[in-house]
Amino acid sequence: MTATGHCTRFSCGGAHPFQRRSPMSHPPSRSPAADIAPLVLLSTVVTALVILTSDPAGDAPRSLEGPGLTLDESFNVEEGVRLVTGLQEFTFGSLTLRQIFGEESDLPIQPPLGYHNPDHPPLGRVWLGLFHSLSQSIHPVADNPGPFVTLAARTGSAVAFGLLVFIVGYTANQWYGRAGGIIAALSLVLMPRVFGHAHLAALETVIGLAYTVGVLSLASRWQPARSVSTRTAIFTGCLFGLALLTKIQAILLPIPVALWALWHGRHRAIVPLLLWAGAGLLLFFALWPWLWIDPVSHFREYLSRATERREVYVWYFGQRIADHAVPWHYPAVMFLTTIPIGLQLFGLIGLGSRRCSLFKEPREQLVLGCLVFPLLLFSLPGVAVYDGTRLFLVVFPLWAVFIGKGGAAALGWLRQRTSNKIAIPVMTLMLAAQGYGLFQLHPCYLSYYNVAVGGLRGADRLGLTTTYWRDSLTRSLLGETSRLLPAGATVVLVPVLHPAEVPTLLSQSPILRQRGIALRRWDEVADGKRKYVLVHRRQADIPPILEEMLPDAKVLAEVKRDGVQLAALYDLRP
Repeated sequence: MTATGHCTRFSCGGAHPFQRRSPMSHPPSRSPAADIAPLVLLSTVVTALVILTSDPAGDAPRSLEGPGLTLDESFNVEEGVRLVTGLQEFTFGSLTLRQIFGEESDLPIQPPLGYHNPDHPPLGRVWLGLFHSLSQSIHPVADNPGPFVTLAARTGSAVAFGLLVFIVGYTANQWYGRAGGIIAALSLVLMPRVFGHAHLAALETVIGLAYTVGVLSLASRWQPARSVSTRTAIFTGCLFGLALLTKIQAILLPIPVALWALWHGRHRAIVPLLLWAGAGLLLFFALWPWLWIDPVSHFREYLSRATERREVYVWYFGQRIADHAVPWHYPAVMFLTTIPIGLQLFGLIGLGSRRCSLFKEPREQLVLGCLVFPLLLFSLPGVAVYDGTRLFLVVFPLWAVFIGKGGAAALGWLRQRTSNKIAIPVMTLMLAAQGYGLFQLHPCYLSYYNVAVGGLRGADRLGLTTTYWRDSLTRSLLGETSRLLPAGATVVLVPVLHPAEVPTLLSQSPILRQRGIALRRWDEVADGKRKYVLVHRRQADIPPILEEMLPDAKVLAEVKRDGVQLAALYDLRP
């Protein structure tokens, strides 16, 4: 143990656990590049793999299909493209910041690009908008009638995921050695729900990156039992500010950070904490011009949008439950059952490892605190939680750090009892086995459950949500719909949670547009006219009358995984 209380790579009790050698041997020297090279390669390959498996609806027919177009992507991409275009015009002097970020009540005339949508801060959407522009400049999608292409913006999440894989792996490499870094990085790729979100033009992967960087920078740079320099406090505070500018999950950080710093540093931590929080809030305010217009009112409005939103329903153990009334154990159950069981085992080993004990390691205490606090918060009565793990997905990369530690400890244990020639292949096979869900569910990764509940089939029997974000309306299902139905046919989409879903899905689906398929909501079509119905199995929102009709309806095409139907095209004619 070092003087600062941190475990170095060759401290904490004798021989390094990831490398077998004699007591008199010395650790072989390696250049930093040799440690980083595998992580750079892995993150690059993963980024490319995600990009090549992201096509949702026929914009890139030569690539592998990706998850279907999900509910929030269009809002994020449209606003991201709008912000990037507006900021470009601002640099040329064509638009003012008020014209870009003002609301209808703020502006006397209709601005050229429409009004700012402040339901989320701008940074994550600007990120998606920038990669949308870059992707369109490199490989433009011509056959699209709208101002944006969802597939193009999905590259932004893919790149963010690649960076996240590298940062988690690099941190674990610094803390636990090369084996720990590689296992931590791989574990993120092997988490189907995290890997699935990396394919979507949504904010979850970008906030996961910002949240993780904010936590790991504190854990690596702060020495809470000693003085923290002003420069370090402000630098890490700016990273906190970038997380605040990405999505509201960043406001979960101050409480565990403050408790951790005050516990270890007592009064010495007060000034660094104030500098950290102040730098973050100042950057948050400075880079979101919408707040400048009316700081108090707009900040209050932003917080209220996150807490006073339309009620969403959850399907949980066979019951339809409002988001604010979901049982307290929902976050824990979802966290425990949506990560491959072998990775969960490595994480538990990492928590319980005697080497560099968690109880002696301040940096691990911070990582664990920032992991546990969101789960506890979403367990409180009245706090809305829905959409599986989406709202607390930020904790999964932090768990990967402990998985890396536990995996490295397991590899060290195997090496001590066998040899490198046996230990490394065994560990490789164990990790490869954790990727079964990726291949089994492709591209419906958000439907993953581990063997603790019997996989997706067992989760369905237990009454857990099998699909929730329309990602199961895959390119292949849309292709079958276009092929099987006559040109110009009307298809009812079920369920529809927002009026913009239907026109957006159609505008972003070349496969449907080419055949002139018309999409309608259930309530837009008279009872006798509902012939073809395209259903994604979000159980909590399917109309009860349709549920009664489906057993007798003819299935024309469907998406099934592990024997569970996730989406289907039905013919309701008797």
